[in-house]
Amino acid sequence: MKISVNDNGKKAMIQDMYVFSSSYHFAQIVYFIRGFLNAHIVGPSAYGLWAALGIMYDFAFLPLMGILNGMAREIPYAAGKGDEEAVGKIRSNAFGFTLASSAAFSILIACAAFFFRKSLGAAGVIGMVTIAMMVVVQNAATFYEMALAAVKKFSIVAAVSVIFPIFSVALTFMAVPRWNIYGIYAVAFLTPLAILLFYYFRARYRPVFRLDLKETFRLIRTGFPLMALALLPILLFTVDRMFILRFLGMTALGYYAFALLISRALIYLPGTLSMVLEPRLFHRYGETGNVKDLERYVFVPTEIMSVFLPLLIAVVYLVSSFVIRHLLVQYSDSLRLLFIVLFGKFFMLFSPMIKGFFTAINQQRRMLFFYAAAMFLSAALDFLVLKSGHGLIGVALVTALVSFLLGTSLFVYAMSFYLPRWSSRVLTCVKAYFPCAYIMAVTLALDIFIKDNHGLFHDLAFLLLKISALISLSIVFVLYLEKELGFTREIARLLKSSWSGFFPGRPVTDVQD
Repeated sequence: MKISVNDNGKKAMIQDMYVFSSSYHFAQIVYFIRGFLNAHIVGPSAYGLWAALGIMYDFAFLPLMGILNGMAREIPYAAGKGDEEAVGKIRSNAFGFTLASSAAFSILIACAAFFFRKSLGAAGVIGMVTIAMMVVVQNAATFYEMALAAVKKFSIVAAVSVIFPIFSVALTFMAVPRWNIYGIYAVAFLTPLAILLFYYFRARYRPVFRLDLKETFRLIRTGFPLMALALLPILLFTVDRMFILRFLGMTALGYYAFALLISRALIYLPGTLSMVLEPRLFHRYGETGNVKDLERYVFVPTEIMSVFLPLLIAVVYLVSSFVIRHLLVQYSDSLRLLFIVLFGKFFMLFSPMIKGFFTAINQQRRMLFFYAAAMFLSAALDFLVLKSGHGLIGVALVTALVSFLLGTSLFVYAMSFYLPRWSSRVLTCVKAYFPCAYIMAVTLALDIFIKDNHGLFHDLAFLLLKISALISLSIVFVLYLEKELGFTREIARLLKSSWSGFFPGRPVTDVQD
């Protein structure tokens, strides 16, 4: 039987998706600005320390064992049945385990800080204690976020994603110039604390601490596989930082982390495209259940990204190089690896609908095998290049190579549903990679032949000349896309509808237990 959705319900669903996704991307942009400010103010060594502490913080969700993922899945089921008692039970047990496990993990971090206090130094110890406190506060805030999303209170979550990144940047301007690395610690702790307090008072839900072992384990069994799906990608892109810290030290990690920070600017273009198209992909597959109907969602966005993403990478590289040379001289050592890091990201981002495609057809778990293989390969190659003395450049090349192998493997696997012949898949990959190789070569040539070793305004004029030349020499790809796809008007319409949904209607009141 075909299930129909009334227009009001469909509009509400689309608006919620746009509000939540748009506010999330806005938050990421503002947090990128905060990271840039931190790096500029404190310098490579202190920023390397913060990057090292960030590795630990990346795994703050591990002690939760996926219970919040289980809660996010089970609450809608219970709410759909009208069982408010079950909703309260699920939420209370998830809160109890979140608080207990986070507190235990926090105590372990604090004990490790005390045990290694001589080697860590004062800044390291205080940083680890800060991370320990942040784990509890952040996980409690995440509990609220996922509990609200589970009952479709997206307007509250969206408000947090708009208000508090701005609050965080304002705190950064006040605290970091005055207290340096300790200012970063203060902002990093106060921001999630403020978010938690906002959720506590705005949601009007007072969580009850409950630990029913049977219910807790049921939620963990449901949520742990979902958490595992998120864990391996994080591990993959943490391996290089771990090896740099172990072999090269804090300052080298600071240079590398700064290059990674700049590369974050690349996620917004494919992220916005997937934000707009994924709901349509899921809706289409839900209507027909036929994988053949998803073909254009795999190939058309890839064609678009294969042109515009390399252009974005090249512009980000040219602008960042100019800024580093003239305004962030302390990060000059990042210049040598910036080009590799940025263009290496292409292979993980050029096909933005891959994850959505595998999720739609319920094949997302197979992605774990690809990520696991990439993680072990990355670790082995990082160890070899660092032991042989190739330093940051060697690590950057390894990361780019692993990204190429992983991104290509996932894309080829997706193509196997539509292109049975290997020759067709290889030809499609060549077609997708050719614009990137061409734009990369043009960018290198411009960098070599138009030198940036003069004054600020002279080099600014050269920067504008480089960007103009880059666009002029690459416009043929854009014209080809317009001729083949006629995409510009459609993309403009989709993006307009995406951001118009950023302003929600009247907020709704949360349901209490």
